[in-house]
Amino acid sequence: REVHLSPNHLSRKFKNALGVAPSDYWRNFRLQQARSLLIGGEENIARVALRCGFDDAAYFSRAFKKQFGASPQQFRAAIGQMLRS
Repeated sequence: REVHLSPNHLSRKFKNALGVAPSDYWRNFRLQQARSLLIGGEENIARVALRCGFDDAAYFSRAFKKQFGASPQQFRAAIGQMLRS
Protein backbone atom coordinates (compact mmCIF):
# COMPACT_ATOMS: atom_id res chain seq x y z
CA ARG A 1 0.00 0.00 0.00
CA GLU A 2 2.77 2.44 0.88
CA VAL A 3 4.28 2.30 -2.62
CA HIS A 4 0.94 1.93 -4.41
CA LEU A 5 1.79 -1.47 -5.92
CA SER A 6 0.25 -4.87 -5.41
CA PRO A 7 2.47 -7.38 -3.60
CA ASN A 8 2.86 -9.41 -6.81
CA HIS A 9 3.83 -6.37 -8.87
CA LEU A 10 6.32 -5.22 -6.23
CA SER A 11 7.81 -8.72 -6.08
CA ARG A 12 8.24 -8.77 -9.88
CA LYS A 13 9.92 -5.34 -9.82
CA PHE A 14 12.23 -6.48 -7.01
CA LYS A 15 13.18 -9.63 -8.93
CA ASN A 16 13.76 -7.67 -12.15
CA ALA A 17 15.99 -5.19 -10.33
CA LEU A 18 18.02 -7.64 -8.21
CA GLY A 19 17.65 -10.92 -10.08
CA VAL A 20 16.23 -12.75 -7.09
CA ALA A 21 12.82 -13.00 -5.44
CA PRO A 22 12.35 -11.03 -2.20
CA SER A 23 11.92 -14.22 -0.15
CA ASP A 24 15.17 -15.69 -1.55
CA TYR A 25 16.99 -12.42 -0.96
CA TRP A 26 15.82 -12.33 2.66
CA ARG A 27 16.70 -16.00 3.29
CA ASN A 28 20.17 -15.49 1.78
CA PHE A 29 20.68 -12.42 3.96
CA ARG A 30 19.74 -14.40 7.09
CA LEU A 31 22.03 -17.27 6.06
CA GLN A 32 24.95 -14.85 5.61
CA GLN A 33 24.28 -13.53 9.13
CA ALA A 34 24.21 -17.10 10.45
CA ARG A 35 27.50 -17.82 8.72
CA SER A 36 29.09 -14.84 10.46
CA LEU A 37 27.74 -15.96 13.83
CA LEU A 38 29.08 -19.48 13.28
CA ILE A 39 32.52 -18.13 12.41
CA GLY A 40 32.76 -15.70 15.27
CA GLY A 41 30.99 -17.34 18.15
CA GLU A 42 30.40 -20.32 20.33
CA GLU A 43 26.59 -20.25 20.37
CA ASN A 44 24.94 -23.55 19.62
CA ILE A 45 23.54 -23.97 16.15
CA ALA A 46 19.90 -23.97 17.24
CA ARG A 47 20.44 -20.59 18.93
CA VAL A 48 22.15 -19.20 15.80
CA ALA A 49 19.18 -20.41 13.74
CA LEU A 50 16.72 -18.64 16.05
CA ARG A 51 18.75 -15.43 16.12
CA CYS A 52 18.66 -15.37 12.33
CA GLY A 53 14.92 -15.91 12.09
CA PHE A 54 14.74 -19.65 11.49
CA ASP A 55 12.20 -21.26 13.81
CA ASP A 56 13.05 -24.76 12.58
CA ALA A 57 16.67 -25.82 13.14
CA ALA A 58 16.31 -28.69 10.64
CA TYR A 59 15.15 -26.31 7.91
CA PHE A 60 17.99 -23.95 8.83
CA SER A 61 20.52 -26.77 8.45
CA ARG A 62 19.12 -27.80 5.05
CA ALA A 63 19.07 -24.20 3.77
CA PHE A 64 22.59 -23.56 5.12
CA LYS A 65 23.94 -26.71 3.44
CA LYS A 66 22.28 -25.80 0.15
CA GLN A 67 23.74 -22.27 0.30
CA PHE A 68 27.28 -23.08 1.49
CA GLY A 69 27.80 -26.76 0.62
CA ALA A 70 28.23 -27.88 4.22
CA SER A 71 25.96 -28.25 7.21
CA PRO A 72 26.37 -25.68 10.00
CA GLN A 73 28.19 -28.31 12.09
CA GLN A 74 30.54 -29.20 9.24
CA PHE A 75 31.13 -25.53 8.51
CA ARG A 76 31.93 -24.72 12.14
CA ALA A 77 34.26 -27.74 12.39
CA ALA A 78 36.10 -26.67 9.22
CA ILE A 79 36.51 -23.12 10.54
CA GLY A 80 37.82 -24.46 13.85
CA GLN A 81 40.27 -26.69 12.04
CA MET A 82 41.52 -23.79 9.92
CA LEU A 83 42.04 -21.65 13.01
CA ARG A 84 44.00 -24.40 14.76
CA SER A 85 46.31 -24.88 11.74
